[in-house]
Amino acid sequence: MSHQLQGIKDTCGERVSACPIPYVTVGERCLFFNALETSSWQNSRAYCEQLHGHLAKVDTGNFLQQVAAYIRQEGFTNFGFWIGANDLTGEGVWRWHDGSRVTMGTPFWGHRAQEPVVQEPTGGTAENCVSITLKYLYYFHDYGCDDTERHSPLCELDDNYDRSKPIKMVRN
Repeated sequence: MSHQLQGIKDTCGERVSACPIPYVTVGERCLFFNALETSSWQNSRAYCEQLHGHLAKVDTGNFLQQVAAYIRQEGFTNFGFWIGANDLTGEGVWRWHDGSRVTMGTPFWGHRAQEPVVQEPTGGTAENCVSITLKYLYYFHDYGCDDTERHSPLCELDDNYDRSKPIKMVRN
């Protein structure tokens, strides 16, 4: 795998800092794709918090494209990745870890393979957490938060973390 530390650049193009291991730079953010383990959304969230992060906030179409490209580049296509979007606090009100609203519709949410075509989210009260998978071309798809069979954590380093400090690895 080509996990190389890359510098994050500010608006002037100056090197700001590198992502601490195990994080890698994707789209000017520090991400960790834990493709070694699968777990529930809640356990994945707790795991990311132990690594000074949170489940990734994929909040722009460009960033979603960069994340999907990285997954393909690294050969992580057999895995689905939990991201931070959920509607646990109110059905149909999708939010990120910081309380901001998740953008609905295109270009984020995928379509159910059925007739007539229905755009996600479609799981109602049974599916309140979001994963991105090759099956749905890395568009958002809602799943049951307790699903542990096919989803791994996609962590994003907290913005306020001192990147000069090492991160102690923990098991999920």
